[in-house]
Amino acid sequence: MIMRWVIAIMVMVNVAACAVDSKEVRALGQAQTMGNPFTQALAKEYRDFSSFEQDNMKDYADAIHFGRKGLAAAQGDEVLPEPVEDWDIRQEFLGELGLARSRLIAVLDAGARQIVPEESAKTQVYYDCWVEQQEESWSSVKEVSYCKNKFMDGLRNLEQAVNFRPAPMAPSYQPLPPPVAESYPAPVTRLTQAPATPLRPENAN
Repeated sequence: MIMRWVIAIMVMVNVAACAVDSKEVRALGQAQTMGNPFTQALAKEYRDFSSFEQDNMKDYADAIHFGRKGLAAAQGDEVLPEPVEDWDIRQEFLGELGLARSRLIAVLDAGARQIVPEESAKTQVYYDCWVEQQEESWSSVKEVSYCKNKFMDGLRNLEQAVNFRPAPMAPSYQPLPPPVAESYPAPVTRLTQAPATPLRPENAN
């Protein structure tokens, strides 16, 4: 009897979880997009991404977060890729993600938003997807690779579309300088002066 009640409660909890529909995601699905072609395309990409996080991944916190970014884009606001420092990402991945974000912003500012707005929007959201999945890399190795590869493909397309060559960037760490060799006096190889004349005994003839 007790086991039946436990099973019933578990079913009710699962049904309730599946019925969660955040107001942000719902509002984004009904929003009328404004602004330029890039912000309109960006709102659509965030709408699809936030809906996927909510409906498929059951990740309601991130669904709300990206739903809010989509709503801002739908209003025509400038929405930037995710700052890496806002996420709980292991140190070994921060350098690569940071350089990728800098490279993305550079090509967007070089005119990609105006020249290829839809491709730019997709690439930005794939970057955010990469960041979000990298934080959850303990359980989403395939998703990390998927979002990262899609982002890199899109980034190369953007750079080609605007004929943009990224400037070389410094590594995420600065190597230590080589140790300074200590200097010692040169070894004596020969006498530079004649040896002193030995002293004579006082009573020597």
